[in-house]
Amino acid sequence: MSFDPDMLINASHEQVPDDRVLPCPEGDWLAQLAEVRKPRVLDSGRVVVDLVWEILDDEPKRETGREKVTVRQSLFLDLTEDGRLDFSRGKNVALGALLKAVGVKEGEPWSLGSLVGRMARVRVKHRTDDDGNIYDDVRRVFP
Repeated sequence: MSFDPDMLINASHEQVPDDRVLPCPEGDWLAQLAEVRKPRVLDSGRVVVDLVWEILDDEPKRETGREKVTVRQSLFLDLTEDGRLDFSRGKNVALGALLKAVGVKEGEPWSLGSLVGRMARVRVKHRTDDDGNIYDDVRRVFP
């Protein structure tokens, strides 16, 4: 590809590009965990970790026109008083479902970071904000 920065700056256009990203279509897709983002604390005090999944199926790539389609899963984490994951009954259920979906077995050592590269099926659903922007969220993971 030939690239001339001056030409790019000075070129005149009549077309305006899209101002919204096409979301991943809703459905159940094969995906690979691409990134575990640094956990964050919400104003409510709850801790959330965002996981970024790369969709491996071709249909979402065709529909969005992108070679790489990613979707986000936000997990609320239950922590103990000393800031560690809470493994007591009924706590971190969504995390437990994630671990089961990516094949982590009881007694097998794991960390959130070690899950990168694992695969699962993800259920993508859309939500729309007040401005009409559509977001594609992972609502469920399963084997």
